[in-house]
Amino acid sequence: MASNLVAVPSNLRAIFKDVWWDLVNLHISLHPESAPPPDHSNIAVHSRLVGHSRAITSVFFNLLEDQLVSTSIDKSVRFWNVDTGEMLKVFTDSSPVPVAAFLPFNPQIFVAANSNAVLRLVNVQNGMVIQKLKVETEVRTLKFDDTGMFLLARA
Repeated sequence: MASNLVAVPSNLRAIFKDVWWDLVNLHISLHPESAPPPDHSNIAVHSRLVGHSRAITSVFFNLLEDQLVSTSIDKSVRFWNVDTGEMLKVFTDSSPVPVAAFLPFNPQIFVAANSNAVLRLVNVQNGMVIQKLKVETEVRTLKFDDTGMFLLARA
């Protein structure tokens, strides 16, 4: 089975399955109280991102929002071109990757958590692991504070 994530307006439900997911162009009013009734006919598939072989666990944009990053229980972190849907890079881990995040002020570095409770700081350009940290339990949520100096990691 493959993983599907379809981005849809907030009043519709996101759908998860396996191996591909669609990046959808959305045209949503910022002021819903002044907007006419929703017209969902303008929702269209932008690109289909094919690559993961198991369920996708998280998705986020890079700082410039020209790349999308996805993590998966297939033990990979994948980088995608938002405009074309092309897979740009694949980083593999020794176990499933529930979540990852970019360093806020250095988009060339990301941190990935795996299901063996190991956090890895990884260089995007060459894939080298800069630092590893073993924590007590599997991390499923990562969030940097506003200064970018502290990483909040939660099971």
